[in-house]
Amino acid sequence: PHNVMEIGAFNGVGTKTLAEAFPEKTIYVIDPFIDDGCTTHITGVEKGGPIESQYENFIRNTRNYANVALFKQTSADFAKDRKEPDDGLVKALNIGWAIIDGAHDYENVTNDYELAMTMIGDKPNCGIVFDDLNLEPVALAYAGFLYKYEDRISRIGEVACNSVLVEIK
Repeated sequence: PHNVMEIGAFNGVGTKTLAEAFPEKTIYVIDPFIDDGCTTHITGVEKGGPIESQYENFIRNTRNYANVALFKQTSADFAKDRKEPDDGLVKALNIGWAIIDGAHDYENVTNDYELAMTMIGDKPNCGIVFDDLNLEPVALAYAGFLYKYEDRISRIGEVACNSVLVEIK
């Protein structure tokens, strides 16, 4: 009964897949389309620079899906006014599932999981996918999540290489 929040969309291929698989759900995407330093070898853009071609690809890949909504900003900026689960927008977006694949540093991943937990609130049977656990800062932040929220975790399962789904009770 809940929508999806995707933090970090890059070219929008995953967003398109989600939009097709769940046409009755809204896929809310948060991405400023700025290189985080982990994709410079792909984008050719220095860390902190705009990745315009990825934004254009995202628009092209998702343009036919009315159930995709983009917040073109950092997750930290999005989170500034989203501190409580009873916030009006938090309730309206009705997030139950989050995918964390944005900036790949400890601080941003930590911010992203805190945002995901705020958006999920006390809804049962929800989940968060952590991607790129092969990167040390992501793995460290993920370990912090497991420690902090151990009482909310019902199950952890691998969904792909270097990605896990943490089910929230």
